[in-house]
Amino acid sequence: SNAAAHLLLALGVAKGDRVAIMAPNCTLLPALYIACHKIGALAAPLAFLMDLQQLAGQLAAVQPSVVVFHCSVADTILPTAQVLGLPMPLLQFGHVKGSVPDGTAQDWDMLVAQQSSGPPPPVLADANDGAFVLTASDAAGMPRALLLTHRNLLLFDDPSEVQMVTGDTVLFSFGLYTPEAVIFAMLAFRLGAHLCLSRGGAGAEIVEEV
Repeated sequence: SNAAAHLLLALGVAKGDRVAIMAPNCTLLPALYIACHKIGALAAPLAFLMDLQQLAGQLAAVQPSVVVFHCSVADTILPTAQVLGLPMPLLQFGHVKGSVPDGTAQDWDMLVAQQSSGPPPPVLADANDGAFVLTASDAAGMPRALLLTHRNLLLFDDPSEVQMVTGDTVLFSFGLYTPEAVIFAMLAFRLGAHLCLSRGGAGAEIVEEV
Protein backbone atom coordinates (compact mmCIF):
# COMPACT_ATOMS: atom_id res chain seq x y z
CA SER A 1 0.00 0.00 0.00
CA ASN A 2 2.97 2.36 0.49
CA ALA A 3 3.94 2.27 -3.19
CA ALA A 4 0.31 2.85 -4.16
CA ALA A 5 0.15 5.82 -1.78
CA HIS A 6 3.29 7.34 -3.32
CA LEU A 7 1.87 6.91 -6.82
CA LEU A 8 -1.39 8.60 -5.86
CA LEU A 9 0.59 11.50 -4.40
CA ALA A 10 2.64 11.73 -7.61
CA LEU A 11 -0.61 11.94 -9.57
CA GLY A 12 -1.64 14.95 -7.51
CA VAL A 13 -4.07 13.24 -5.13
CA ALA A 14 -4.27 15.20 -1.87
CA LYS A 15 -6.12 14.97 1.43
CA GLY A 16 -9.86 15.04 0.83
CA ASP A 17 -9.63 13.97 -2.82
CA ARG A 18 -11.60 10.97 -4.05
CA VAL A 19 -10.10 7.96 -5.82
CA ALA A 20 -12.60 5.91 -7.84
CA ILE A 21 -11.77 2.20 -7.99
CA MET A 22 -13.50 -0.35 -10.22
CA ALA A 23 -12.33 -3.96 -10.12
CA PRO A 24 -13.37 -7.50 -9.20
CA ASN A 25 -12.17 -8.86 -5.86
CA CYS A 26 -8.37 -8.80 -5.85
CA THR A 27 -5.56 -7.90 -3.46
CA LEU A 28 -5.17 -4.43 -4.98
CA LEU A 29 -8.59 -3.36 -3.69
CA PRO A 30 -7.77 -3.40 0.05
CA ALA A 31 -4.25 -2.14 -0.73
CA LEU A 32 -5.76 0.86 -2.52
CA TYR A 33 -8.19 1.50 0.33
CA ILE A 34 -5.33 1.60 2.82
CA ALA A 35 -3.16 3.69 0.46
CA CYS A 36 -5.93 6.29 0.23
CA HIS A 37 -6.24 6.45 4.00
CA LYS A 38 -2.48 6.88 4.43
CA ILE A 39 -2.58 10.11 2.40
CA GLY A 40 -5.95 11.35 3.66
CA ALA A 41 -7.82 10.62 0.43
CA LEU A 42 -11.21 8.92 0.19
CA ALA A 43 -11.54 5.55 -1.53
CA ALA A 44 -14.58 5.38 -3.81
CA PRO A 45 -15.17 1.76 -4.86
CA LEU A 46 -17.62 1.36 -7.73
CA ALA A 47 -19.87 -1.60 -8.43
CA PHE A 48 -18.01 -4.01 -10.68
CA LEU A 49 -20.87 -4.85 -13.06
CA MET A 50 -22.48 -1.73 -14.53
CA ASP A 51 -23.55 -0.50 -17.93
CA LEU A 52 -22.31 2.79 -19.37
CA GLN A 53 -25.25 4.83 -18.09
CA GLN A 54 -24.95 3.48 -14.54
CA LEU A 55 -21.21 4.06 -14.48
CA ALA A 56 -21.58 7.62 -15.77
CA GLY A 57 -24.07 8.33 -12.99
CA GLN A 58 -21.81 6.91 -10.30
CA LEU A 59 -18.76 8.81 -11.53
CA ALA A 60 -20.78 12.03 -11.57
CA ALA A 61 -21.92 11.37 -7.99
CA VAL A 62 -18.44 10.50 -6.71
CA GLN A 63 -16.49 13.24 -8.58
CA PRO A 64 -13.10 11.49 -8.35
CA SER A 65 -9.66 13.00 -8.90
CA VAL A 66 -8.30 9.68 -10.21
CA VAL A 67 -9.88 6.51 -11.60
CA VAL A 68 -8.10 3.17 -11.09
CA PHE A 69 -9.65 0.18 -12.86
CA HIS A 70 -9.04 -3.46 -13.73
CA CYS A 71 -8.42 -4.37 -17.37
CA SER A 72 -11.59 -6.50 -17.40
CA VAL A 73 -13.76 -3.37 -17.17
CA ALA A 74 -11.83 -1.30 -19.71
CA ASP A 75 -14.65 -1.69 -22.25
CA THR A 76 -16.97 0.07 -19.78
CA ILE A 77 -14.65 2.63 -18.21
CA LEU A 78 -12.91 3.99 -21.30
CA PRO A 79 -16.01 4.77 -23.44
CA THR A 80 -17.67 6.37 -20.41
CA ALA A 81 -14.58 8.50 -19.76
CA GLN A 82 -14.57 9.66 -23.38
CA VAL A 83 -18.28 10.54 -23.34
CA LEU A 84 -17.97 12.44 -20.06
CA GLY A 85 -14.68 14.04 -21.06
CA LEU A 86 -13.15 13.06 -17.73
CA PRO A 87 -10.08 15.25 -17.07
CA MET A 88 -8.63 13.11 -14.27
CA PRO A 89 -5.96 10.43 -14.77
CA LEU A 90 -7.20 6.96 -15.73
CA LEU A 91 -5.01 4.07 -14.58
CA GLN A 92 -5.43 0.46 -15.65
CA PHE A 93 -4.01 -2.57 -13.85
CA GLY A 94 -4.08 -6.34 -14.25
CA HIS A 95 -3.47 -6.44 -18.00
CA VAL A 96 -1.75 -9.42 -19.59
CA LYS A 97 2.00 -9.39 -19.02
CA GLY A 98 3.78 -7.80 -21.95
CA SER A 99 0.75 -5.81 -23.07
CA VAL A 100 0.01 -2.21 -22.19
CA PRO A 101 -3.19 -0.19 -21.92
CA ASP A 102 -4.16 1.92 -24.91
CA GLY A 103 -3.29 5.61 -24.95
CA THR A 104 -6.41 6.54 -22.99
CA ALA A 105 -5.17 5.01 -19.73
CA GLN A 106 -1.85 4.88 -17.93
CA ASP A 107 -0.22 1.65 -16.80
CA TRP A 108 -0.76 1.38 -13.03
CA ASP A 109 1.37 -1.76 -12.69
CA MET A 110 4.39 -0.13 -14.32
CA LEU A 111 4.04 3.16 -12.47
CA VAL A 112 3.54 1.64 -9.02
CA ALA A 113 6.63 -0.55 -9.48
CA GLN A 114 8.68 2.65 -9.78
CA GLN A 115 7.53 4.03 -6.43
CA SER A 116 9.19 3.84 -3.02
CA SER A 117 8.08 1.09 -0.65
CA GLY A 118 8.70 3.36 2.33
CA PRO A 119 5.85 5.05 4.17
CA PRO A 120 4.41 8.23 2.64
CA PRO A 121 4.58 11.54 4.54
CA PRO A 122 2.22 11.37 7.53
CA VAL A 123 -1.15 13.08 7.23
CA LEU A 124 -3.15 14.20 10.24
CA ALA A 125 -6.70 12.86 10.07
CA ASP A 126 -9.71 13.59 12.20
CA ALA A 127 -12.30 10.97 13.13
CA ASN A 128 -14.86 12.97 11.16
CA ASP A 129 -12.76 13.03 7.99
CA GLY A 130 -14.07 10.95 5.11
CA ALA A 131 -12.71 7.43 4.65
CA PHE A 132 -14.91 6.12 1.83
CA VAL A 133 -17.38 7.48 -0.69
CA LEU A 134 -19.88 4.75 -1.52
CA THR A 135 -22.63 4.93 -4.11
CA ALA A 136 -26.29 3.99 -3.79
CA SER A 137 -29.53 4.78 -5.59
CA ASP A 138 -32.27 7.05 -4.31
CA ALA A 139 -36.01 6.38 -4.58
CA ALA A 140 -35.98 7.54 -8.20
CA GLY A 141 -33.12 5.20 -9.07
CA MET A 142 -30.59 8.03 -9.39
CA PRO A 143 -27.08 7.41 -8.03
CA ARG A 144 -25.98 9.35 -4.98
CA ALA A 145 -22.80 9.42 -2.94
CA LEU A 146 -22.67 8.24 0.68
CA LEU A 147 -19.85 9.54 2.87
CA LEU A 148 -18.39 7.06 5.35
CA THR A 149 -16.09 8.67 7.92
CA HIS A 150 -13.35 7.08 10.00
CA ARG A 151 -15.64 7.47 13.00
CA ASN A 152 -18.35 5.54 11.14
CA LEU A 153 -15.98 2.64 10.59
CA LEU A 154 -15.17 2.48 14.29
CA LEU A 155 -18.78 2.79 15.43
CA PHE A 156 -20.13 0.17 13.05
CA ASP A 157 -17.49 -2.43 13.83
CA ASP A 158 -18.12 -4.64 16.85
CA PRO A 159 -15.68 -7.58 17.01
CA SER A 160 -17.83 -9.33 19.61
CA GLU A 161 -20.72 -9.58 17.16
CA VAL A 162 -18.72 -11.25 14.39
CA GLN A 163 -16.53 -13.34 16.74
CA MET A 164 -13.41 -12.64 14.70
CA VAL A 165 -9.93 -12.60 16.23
CA THR A 166 -6.33 -12.15 15.11
CA GLY A 167 -5.17 -14.90 12.77
CA ASP A 168 -8.65 -15.91 11.60
CA THR A 169 -9.18 -16.53 7.88
CA VAL A 170 -12.41 -15.14 6.43
CA LEU A 171 -13.89 -16.14 3.07
CA PHE A 172 -15.04 -13.00 1.28
CA SER A 173 -17.46 -14.04 -1.46
CA PHE A 174 -19.11 -10.68 -2.14
CA GLY A 175 -17.76 -7.57 -3.82
CA LEU A 176 -15.48 -5.25 -1.86
CA TYR A 177 -17.50 -2.19 -2.86
CA THR A 178 -20.71 -2.44 -0.80
CA PRO A 179 -20.94 -0.63 2.57
CA GLU A 180 -21.19 -3.93 4.44
CA ALA A 181 -18.17 -5.39 2.66
CA VAL A 182 -16.03 -2.30 3.20
CA ILE A 183 -16.82 -2.12 6.92
CA PHE A 184 -16.24 -5.83 7.44
CA ALA A 185 -12.94 -5.80 5.52
CA MET A 186 -11.60 -2.86 7.52
CA LEU A 187 -12.57 -4.63 10.74
CA ALA A 188 -10.74 -7.78 9.62
CA PHE A 189 -7.56 -5.82 8.93
CA ARG A 190 -7.67 -4.03 12.27
CA LEU A 191 -8.05 -7.36 14.06
CA GLY A 192 -5.23 -8.97 12.10
CA ALA A 193 -7.43 -11.46 10.23
CA HIS A 194 -6.82 -12.73 6.69
CA LEU A 195 -9.26 -12.30 3.81
CA CYS A 196 -9.69 -15.01 1.19
CA LEU A 197 -11.15 -13.22 -1.81
CA SER A 198 -13.58 -15.01 -4.10
CA ARG A 199 -15.19 -13.67 -7.28
CA GLY A 200 -18.39 -15.64 -7.01
CA GLY A 201 -20.73 -17.27 -4.52
CA ALA A 202 -19.75 -18.97 -1.30
CA GLY A 203 -18.61 -22.08 -3.16
CA ALA A 204 -16.51 -20.22 -5.71
CA GLU A 205 -12.80 -20.71 -6.13
CA ILE A 206 -10.62 -18.58 -3.88
CA VAL A 207 -8.55 -16.38 -6.16
CA GLU A 208 -6.36 -14.42 -3.74
CA GLU A 209 -5.60 -14.10 -0.06
CA VAL A 210 -4.80 -10.83 1.70
